[in-house]
Amino acid sequence: MSTIKQKSAFVEIEGGKRIEVRRMRWRSMRDFLRALAKVILSIYPAIPGVDRPGIAAAIFTKLPEVVSGSDELVTILCTASTDLSLDDFAELDALSACEILRASLEINCDDEIKNSLAGIAGAVAGLMPQPAPSRQTPEAKATT
Repeated sequence: MSTIKQKSAFVEIEGGKRIEVRRMRWRSMRDFLRALAKVILSIYPAIPGVDRPGIAAAIFTKLPEVVSGSDELVTILCTASTDLSLDDFAELDALSACEILRASLEINCDDEIKNSLAGIAGAVAGLMPQPAPSRQTPEAKATT
């Protein structure tokens, strides 16, 4: 049995203040994942016959870009990973905010979390009904 350890990092911002960035609590992670799903579905709508595991793997490799492109995802991730309020985060200078975002992504979207989520998705996907294979009709022969 493996032991799960709380991960955290510190980001030093202007004035020598140190901000602790840690893994989100479950409730915040659920909110983040719901918002992430909405963004992903707007980018990659459900398309029949598309390799969903392939898309999921591609999205995970692009997760920093997907998250940083959404104000909602950035806000949820950074405020839930720190003790910063929404107003405190909004008042940071750009470099400090980017560093907190980088650390938040690194801690909350690391391989341990990705593997756990992939395992959950795989287990749930096995329970989902698969669409029936479509029957192809033979093409009509052309007469000359």
